[in-house]
Parts: sequence; C-alpha cells; structure tokens
Amino acid sequence: PPQPKPPKSESEWDYRVSSIFVPRKNTTDAKSMVDIWHQPLETKARWRSFNADWEKCMLKQERFLNLIKKGVPEDHEEIQATKEVLKENYDWIMYIFLITAANDTSATDASFMGWLSYGDLMAMCKVVDSAQPGCKQGDMDTIFKAANFEVKGADPDDENPLEGLSRQEWLEVLLRVAKAKFGKQHPTLAPALLELLALMRGRLEQEAALCNDLVGVRDSRHMWRMDDFYQEETDLVYRKYERRLLELYLSFIDKANVGTHNYMCLAEWKFILERALFFEDVSFTRTEANYCFYMAKFNIVDYLADNGKFVGLDWLSFLEALGHVVRFKEMPLVANLEAQGYKGVVELVVDLDAKGLNWNDYMAGQPLEGKQDPFPVELDQLVRLLLHMAETRKIHGPHLGSWRKEKPEGWSKPPSR
Repeated sequence: PPQPKPPKSESEWDYRVSSIFVPRKNTTDAKSMVDIWHQPLETKARWRSFNADWEKCMLKQERFLNLIKKGVPEDHEEIQATKEVLKENYDWIMYIFLITAANDTSATDASFMGWLSYGDLMAMCKVVDSAQPGCKQGDMDTIFKAANFEVKGADPDDENPLEGLSRQEWLEVLLRVAKAKFGKQHPTLAPALLELLALMRGRLEQEAALCNDLVGVRDSRHMWRMDDFYQEETDLVYRKYERRLLELYLSFIDKANVGTHNYMCLAEWKFILERALFFEDVSFTRTEANYCFYMAKFNIVDYLADNGKFVGLDWLSFLEALGHVVRFKEMPLVANLEAQGYKGVVELVVDLDAKGLNWNDYMAGQPLEGKQDPFPVELDQLVRLLLHMAETRKIHGPHLGSWRKEKPEGWSKPPSR
C-alpha cells in the first residue's frame, strides 16, 4: 500500500501558510485556495454553486419544469433524474460556459455567453443540422431567446446589458437543445441530455486535438495552480514586484465608490495589455486575454448577490491573471537573451525600439527548440516587461496615488520567515 508522506519540516515552504494567495481562504466563496470546482465531491461547498443556479432555474416554475415533463412538481423522478445529469456534469458544463463566454468579441466581462459565441459553439459541436427538424440555425436562435427570458425582478442590478446567457439560462439552453436534438430518440429528457453532452464533449475534444489546444475543452487550472502557481519560486516573483503591481491595480479602483464596481473590469484589464503592446505579439490574442481574465477568478456561488466580484478581478485574481498570460504569450528563452548580450526581456525591448525593429520579427528569428524557461522565470520576465511598459508608456488608471497606505481586499503582509 502507498506510504504516507512524511510531515513537512518547519523550514519547508507551504503554500497554504506562506503564499501571497493565502487570503483566498477568506475572500473567496470556496473559503479555500482550491476553487469550488476542484474540491472533493463530498465537500458541501462543491455543490453550492449548482444549487444556487438550480434555484434560479426554478424561478420560472412551470415554464422551466415543463421542459422536462409537463404538469409535475420538482420532486418528480424525471425532474430529479435530469437535475442529477446536470449536477454530475456541472463542472464541465460551466467550464464550457466560461470558455465560450470569453470567446465572444462583444463580451463585456466574459461572464455571460453572447449570442454569436453560442451559435459558433452549436455549429462546432454539430448540433446545428439543416436537415433535422428543430435543429436548424434559426431553431437554435429561438432556443437562445426563449432561455434568455428573465423573470421580472430576478436581476435588479441588470449587470448583463448585452442580454447574454447567464449560468442558469445556459443550463436551460442545454435542456432545450437536448430535447430538440435527441428528444424523439428517448422517452425522457435525462438520457437525451446525456447524449447531447457526449456529442459536445466529443466534438470539442476533436477540435482541440486538431488545434493542439486543450484549453477549449479541459479545465487544467487546478493542476496548473498546484504544479506552477502555488510554488515558492513563483511566490517570490510576486513578492518582488508586489508594490508596483499593487499601485497599478489600485489606480483603476475608485476609493470613493467602494462597492459593486470596486473591481478591475475586463475593459481595464485589456486596456493595460493593449497599451503595453501585448496584442501586437501574434502569439497572444484578445480572446486569450479574455481567458486570462476569466480563468483567474474563483467561482462565485450567487453571481447576483456578489455581481461585482463575478464580473471583475479582485487583487489576487489580477495577480493570477498575469500568471495565465504566461501560459499563452511566447517569451524568449533567458539563455538565448543572455547569449545575445541582453540581461533580460526589458533590455531586449529597449534595443528593438532603438533599432526600429519589432517583437514579432525578433521572435520569428529565434531557434524553434520547443523549450520553455521554468514558469517562475517566465513570470519574472513578463512582469518586468509589463512594468517597464507601464512606466515608459504611462499606463495607469484614473485613481493613481489616491489609495496611499490603504490595501485592497485580499492583500496580506508577507509572512516572516
């Protein structure tokens, strides 16, 4: 049998105690450094988000229940069987929601699934079929509109101005699509829903394999956090640049308007990257910037009750979003930079500017070795580059300097060692 791991020595670094992200134990709905999605199945917190979304579905009462079976109460076995399918696949369903929402070019905060992205997803998954009744593109559009119907007063703050699908509306869409696509082949909705999810998963896996990019179908955030992110060397990078990154972040936070909008929004996040010329790099797209913004946020159980955090980045999510940028943006190897006489990426950029050259031309001329520096090294180079661009190009929000000694939610004093 496997032997138990030896206890950590007092001097051994432990992310649960020493990481800059320890405040997540108090600031996130997960009350943990492990997000709700990735906690053990038996953990009560694991299902709080699903239960909250199901309750919002039930606000439509018969309008929702009749999708599954007409004229029966919520505790009917067919309702419960369908609910169980949604629950068992909820993590994957919501990850696809996240990725699809972030794909939308019109996404305001990458938190709601837009009509264009929804249509692209249905087409990619071969749900749209011009030869099948009820599954033509026009039928998919009708399903979107039907699910997008909101109960009056359900969202008093109306933080969804473009009328994209919210989480519970996405669940409803899947029921409607399953009924249209496979309803005639099954006596009840639960097996039809299972067949739809299998079709979508299979098609997305095929697409990911063709593109050699599994981000669109598999949620690897927990593994990445454990392997690369919650590590001492990574933490040292964040600690080294914490003051300057905090100043940049707080410059976008209105101290006089602490409340719903006291978080960095997607437009502000992309403004920083745009002004830092990150989008001039062909290896890093605006959609990937959306991914970084959304994947950095921990799950919010009730997005209506805590909408500001749902659509925006808190301080620690801002730091993690920078870490996700490292996953997408290509960086030159430090060894190559040093061999070319550069101390690091900042010195390279300064020299390229002086010579009238650009980043893409330089990167195109680098040897294709298929190698990467360790994550902390790449993070250090990327943060140095961002801060250099912020200082030289005057990148900051309208509230620069207004916070002085105050700290945002989630800030923690570095532990003594």
